[in-house]
Amino acid sequence: MSSDVGYQKEKLFEKVLTYEGSRITADRMWSIADLLNFDTIWQSLLEMLMGLTLSADFGLGLTDFDIFHLEFDFELPSLDELLKGINIKIDYQSLEDAFRQFMEWEYGIEFPLDQILDYLNTLKYFFRMDIYGEIGFPRLPLARYDLTNYDSSIYYDPRYESWLRPSISQSSANAYLNMLPRMSYAPHVVAQLSELIGSTELANWLSFRTDFLEKCIEQAFFLGAGFLGYSKLREREYMEGMEGVHIQISDDINIFVSSLDTPCFGFILGVSLLGVDRFVASNDTVFKATSPRFAYFRAMRMIRRFVSPVSALVFRGKFGEMQTVHKSPKALKYGTHRHLIREFRRRLKNKLVRMGLNAFDINAYVIAGLDLIYRLRTGHKRAKEWRSRLSDEEFKKMWLEKWKAMGYDESILQMIYDEVSHLQRIIAKL
Repeated sequence: MSSDVGYQKEKLFEKVLTYEGSRITADRMWSIADLLNFDTIWQSLLEMLMGLTLSADFGLGLTDFDIFHLEFDFELPSLDELLKGINIKIDYQSLEDAFRQFMEWEYGIEFPLDQILDYLNTLKYFFRMDIYGEIGFPRLPLARYDLTNYDSSIYYDPRYESWLRPSISQSSANAYLNMLPRMSYAPHVVAQLSELIGSTELANWLSFRTDFLEKCIEQAFFLGAGFLGYSKLREREYMEGMEGVHIQISDDINIFVSSLDTPCFGFILGVSLLGVDRFVASNDTVFKATSPRFAYFRAMRMIRRFVSPVSALVFRGKFGEMQTVHKSPKALKYGTHRHLIREFRRRLKNKLVRMGLNAFDINAYVIAGLDLIYRLRTGHKRAKEWRSRLSDEEFKKMWLEKWKAMGYDESILQMIYDEVSHLQRIIAKL
């Protein structure tokens, strides 16, 4: 193995996998606590509000989204486990486990053990049906001859076929929530989602809604979605008897907002997507207080796990493994992958050099290649599991569209895919 990979192994071992490394890791976790607090709460709130928006629009429950199942807690090991080098145990939990604990602590209500947060329970616990009852009724599709079932659709005039309500699959919804932090500013993410959904219009709508909600949280203080020191405290404005504020989305889009329902559900003339957006109640919200409170509860759990005296123990191993890098299986696995990446880069670079590409473009295509071959082996499998559930053809289309949107040549991308796509399954087993 090359000397630079060996050096990287040594540095990883010293910083993370030794007894001293555990202390260094814990110190680093504490040092970013303030930044982590804001980012975690902000993202948790954004995920919750947009997840509930998708639930209402497309009949999904919160349990259908992988990202809400990233729940775990720490447990002390038994004596036998401790002697085997297991310093701390991770107890993986479901969304329902966390929600059950939240409902008991926050409201003194028992969430039954045999229930999940499916579509109907998501409506029940997170939406005020007395404000907007129609949100709980299925939206029937327009009838199409020889395609839709009798009495399960609405008959229509063929001149209005373009009004058919858009739909979204569970895998596409999972992809969207995982891409959420980059959705409002990265065009290639929208292009990738567009290919996966099969609708550029719907992908653009999701991007707009994300940006709109982010702007609302930044430019005004809405109850349940405001951050002291970040969200601006604005003077009240009035429009046609409604109380609210104007939110600047872009140079040419300025929208009056009376509640969080507007960015999540509201119908905006010239912007909204027909068949999805609604006319919402003024000066009120369909969200129950459960929504922001549960988002905050999840964020606090994440922060507690990260900034914790025991979280660094997860990286510890047996006594002998922590004495030398040569006996550490974690360092060996890391070194194996660093070596594979180095060899992959070298071989692909040699091929691209012969095609006359400059150094900057060569490195860009190498990154695209690594994104491809590591598709099935993700850093956090539960967060990115949706990628592995896609068929090879679905992933290929999404991967091509992503990198084409960033200005890459499709013929070169196709060449890379044809030559190295088989490595996905090999690397996944390492």
